[in-house]
Amino acid sequence: MKLPRIIPRLIWTVAICSTVTEMALAESKYSAVFESFRISHDEKEFSLKMRKALEVQGASTASVTEDIRYLISLVEFTDAEPIVQDYALTYLQFIASLYANWMAPVEAFSPAIPIFERHLNEALSDPTSKWTRPILYMTAFVGLQPSTQTIPLFYSLLNRKGILADIAVVALARLHPRPPEAKKIIMAYAEKDLQKDDSLSVLLYALDDADLLAIFARSLESENIAEQRRAVELLDRPGNFAAPTLNILRRIETSVLDEETTQHIKNTIERIEGKRY
Repeated sequence: MKLPRIIPRLIWTVAICSTVTEMALAESKYSAVFESFRISHDEKEFSLKMRKALEVQGASTASVTEDIRYLISLVEFTDAEPIVQDYALTYLQFIASLYANWMAPVEAFSPAIPIFERHLNEALSDPTSKWTRPILYMTAFVGLQPSTQTIPLFYSLLNRKGILADIAVVALARLHPRPPEAKKIIMAYAEKDLQKDDSLSVLLYALDDADLLAIFARSLESENIAEQRRAVELLDRPGNFAAPTLNILRRIETSVLDEETTQHIKNTIERIEGKRY
């Protein structure tokens, strides 16, 4: 039996529309803005358009993944356009720090690693190099494991003042396996001032280590409500970092806590047990 002519035509039309739709959905929200900038090199206009793009379009895992792919392609193929490459690096770092381990799949960042490591010597010889932060962010925020040649960069940044040194400690915390030297640095950093959010945040990425978990547990079981709440709130984050604290959370859940902290504990327990996202 022959199909009416209209049926194959409809099937073909649907196939074309589906392909076009997929292409439209796959396009990064940054692409039109960057392509316009590559022609005009008007930084003021670029900033305005980027702000509008970020305001208008919501984020989803698919859209963020496509943004990552697009920005990596710009980083890789715009050596002759340093200003375009610089902005691509900036927004790639922005996504890494904002969405990694939440909406942005870790593997989406993987193609950036060989690109960045081609510039490792530049970062090692000059910590102010534009390649230093991207290399650091891939481990500290995304959790991708660096090459053995990259790890010395993290140690070298510890002597610098400011945020780079703090992020370098986070990168060391996320190493697997974690070298003994890195563990000593993390412990010293955490013991220095457990009242600081930064100290607790670093420990969050190293709770698989019993000694570091014990340091974090002090805040988690503290009689100081503010300190305890801060530790609990850190655990109520996306990712599987909180899993080693499950027994502690179950134990303190029945303690006399303020209502908000108790709810955070319940949320975290449910997320660890897979009952909520």
